[in-house]
Amino acid sequence: MINKFVSLTTRSTSGWPWPEGSAGRDSLYGPDGWCRQCGTPKVPQVGPLIIQRTKFPKAPVFMPNWLFDIVCVNAEVAESVANLGVSIRPVLTPRGADSGVFQLIHETPVSKWYGDAELTDSTVRVHGDDPDAPNQFCAACGRLRWAPIAEREAPPARTEHLRGHFIASAEWFGAGKSSHRHILFSETLARHLIRAHPRVWSIDG
Repeated sequence: MINKFVSLTTRSTSGWPWPEGSAGRDSLYGPDGWCRQCGTPKVPQVGPLIIQRTKFPKAPVFMPNWLFDIVCVNAEVAESVANLGVSIRPVLTPRGADSGVFQLIHETPVSKWYGDAELTDSTVRVHGDDPDAPNQFCAACGRLRWAPIAEREAPPARTEHLRGHFIASAEWFGAGKSSHRHILFSETLARHLIRAHPRVWSIDG
């Protein structure tokens, strides 16, 4: 069955990835697996997300600081979404212990979600005459990165042929040393997450 996908809004981010100097990317992608200039990963995730114990999130669903395409859930929600077929991965502490929290693992399509012309129009609409809009190639890694816009500000994503419950765009967005993909959720998964934490999570629009 092909799912209908929606974007979600979170009113806050919480939890501090480790190592702090790499915003957690050294663990997620390896020390050489991400660009130190733009923050864009060069490889798929190879290691666990690590969250510092200080001010560890207690929310049942949360997005970590700095990592805007990652969503984590507590054990109860993890069991619920795993029953849908969503892949999960334990989140660790800096000492390598299980934190009791799990990362939802998204599926990344090979083909782009957006047409370049439509995405250009959307980024210019948001950023106006910003000289960095609508996109730039990183001088260090050569990756194309679009100026940051929210999923609701982007043109309609081409997801009709995609399956699964949690998907991420092939395109990268960001500024400075922060890069992230757009993420979308099946309506079924979105309902599970909102039901678990309705004060913070909601459907866009």
